Order: sequence, then C-alpha cells, then structure tokens
Amino acid sequence: MTIREVSPEGVGARTTLELGGRERHQRGLGPTREEYLAIRARWAAVTNDSLHRAGLNVRVDHRSLEQQGLSRAPRPPIPDKVFYAERQSGPSQAGDEIRARHRERIEALQKGELSSFKERVRERAVADLKQKDAQPKQPRRNTLTKEQRHEVRRQKYAERREIERKDPIREAQRREAARQQYYKSREKDPEAYRQGRREYRRSHADEVNRNQRLYRKEHSEELNRQRREYRRTHAAEENRKQREYRQRAALERETPHQPTAEESARKWLEYRERHGPGPTAEESAQNWLAYRNSQEVSDPAQLTPSADRAHRKEPSAADDPDDRPRPTHDHDLEL
Repeated sequence: MTIREVSPEGVGARTTLELGGRERHQRGLGPTREEYLAIRARWAAVTNDSLHRAGLNVRVDHRSLEQQGLSRAPRPPIPDKVFYAERQSGPSQAGDEIRARHRERIEALQKGELSSFKERVRERAVADLKQKDAQPKQPRRNTLTKEQRHEVRRQKYAERREIERKDPIREAQRREAARQQYYKSREKDPEAYRQGRREYRRSHADEVNRNQRLYRKEHSEELNRQRREYRRTHAAEENRKQREYRQRAALERETPHQPTAEESARKWLEYRERHGPGPTAEESAQNWLAYRNSQEVSDPAQLTPSADRAHRKEPSAADDPDDRPRPTHDHDLEL
C-alpha cells in the first residue's frame, strides 16, 4: 500500500504515517501503531467483503493469534518469490531454511530460551555478513554486457542444479514440474514453439550437439536400459510392424502401384497449380499453323542445291526396302 494520499488527480502528499514521533506529538496525533492497526482492520474488512461477494468461504483476520484465542504456533513468513516458486516447482532450499529457523524459534519459545535463540541468530547474521564482505566485490548488473549477464545466470543455474542433484526426490519433482510447464506452453501455440526451437537449434547447433553427446555419455547405462526395456515390452508390436513392412515392400515390388482416378486428378490439379492452366485448344491450333507456315517454302525452285540437299530426306536402312535406291547397270559414265 502507498503511504501517500490518493485523489482523483493522482498520488498526492505524504500521509501522517511518515511523520516522526516528535512531529506527531506537535500536531496532536497519537502513536503510529494505532493508525497501522486501523489500516489493517479496514483492509481485512474490505478483503472479507470481496471474498463474500466472490462466493468464497475463506476469511482473513488482522488480529494476532493471542487476540483470536488460538493456541497454535504462527506459520513461518515465506517471501513471495519463494512462495510462488515452491507452488510451481515444489519445496526449495530457501523455503526449507526459513521453515527450519522458524521451528528453532518455536522450540526456543516453548523452552523459554528465546533470548539465547535471538543471540544465535544475530551471531549467525554477523558471520554471514563478514563472509560476504570477505568475498571479492561483484560488478553491478547494469555495467555487465549481455553475454556477461548470461554467464552469471548460467553459473547460478549450475550451482542450483548441484544442490538439487543431492536430493533425488526433489530433482524428480523439479523435472516433472518443468515437463508440465513445457506441455502447457507448447499447447498454447505448438507451431510457434516448434519454430522457435528449430531456430535456436540452428543458431546453437554446436552447443546443442555438445550437450547431447555429454548427456548420452553421462547417462549411457540408463539410456541403454530404457531401450532394452522398451524393446522387451514392445517386442510383439515391433515384430508385427516389421512383418507388415516386409510384406508391403514385397507386394510393391511384385505389383507396381497403379494410381487411382482420385490420385490422377489430384496430381493433375497440382501440376496445373505449379505450371498454370496452359494454352486453350484454339491457341494450340493457331500456334501449330504458325509453326507449319514458318517451315514451308513458297517456291521450291528457289531452293539452292545445298538447301535442297538439306531438305531432302536421306534414305536409311530402317526405311521401306521398296523406297531404297537401286544400283543401275548403265556403264556409260554419263558420256
């Protein structure tokens, strides 16, 4: 919630919640605690009214457990980032640490050792701060290049995976959550998702192939076991498919495929779409007449001996025997 006034003109001046104790006393205002409690009560009333109008039975209460008359221990305050991450992927290391500290606090409260527990928490925080200060200073994120930010993200991802691999159950939960998220995103737009994956594999072919080889090498035994189990459980189906394939291939070799009327019509339509409708009957007749007229000679006497020989058909052995030239017995040698 904002601590400024909100009006039709927008966000205005600061409210009295930001005033210090001296300034509040000078203005005749009470302690800030009362205003915060009033805001919490109003917020709870508005929330419960909205839940009632939405048809939900759940309600919220701004009062403490003691004021409500409940004896149960308070729940650990989980940050929003951790809460939504666990709701999507299951328990996380950060959430487990928060819940473990909360259990320690409850146990210390029950034993009457709350002060010593707070002292241990303070010492732990000081030690963590000293360890953080001893580490080299990291450059600010806004000063890094795009590739450097990607490298930092990959390093954090690898560190988180190393922690997750130590717990097989959590690793399986994480993989299942990632698989379900993949299915949901793919169902929204399958073609766009496949196109994006193809483009990524094309632009990162070396990295993808290297990761695949590394994965097969690390999980070779598991992959081989899964293949053997699959072949063993689906042996009958695989054998049936192989027999059907061999029979179909032998039948195609013996009897070549004859296209049906529908296949011929479909191929003809595909041909027309690729090459166009083609000339009409009238256009074909006109083209043929034009071609024949261009090949004919108006006056045969104008043919030269070379042209006459070019247009004369040379006899061949494949022609009719009666049309072949016969030898003459005239030996006058044209005298």
